[in-house]
Amino acid sequence: MLVDTGADALGPNTGRLLQNMQAEGIAPGDIDTVILTHGHPDHIGGDTDAEGNQLFPTPTTLCGETNGIFGPQNGQKWNLTNTC
Repeated sequence: MLVDTGADALGPNTGRLLQNMQAEGIAPGDIDTVILTHGHPDHIGGDTDAEGNQLFPTPTTLCGETNGIFGPQNGQKWNLTNTC
């Protein structure tokens, strides 16, 4: 289970989710549930890659708040139509 997917590259110290997961021996395919607390960029930005592809291919995704999901902005593509 993963709670929020992080901010991706919104700031200089963000976007390390996959790197940190790998350091702990966790692959994206190991995540079976993603809980998005709400749809702000700093909580959902790590859900997709730069091309808009889902990074976590098989999860059940639960959303605490679906109104106000942001994207795309600043050239980022967030495709959450298959999740929330």
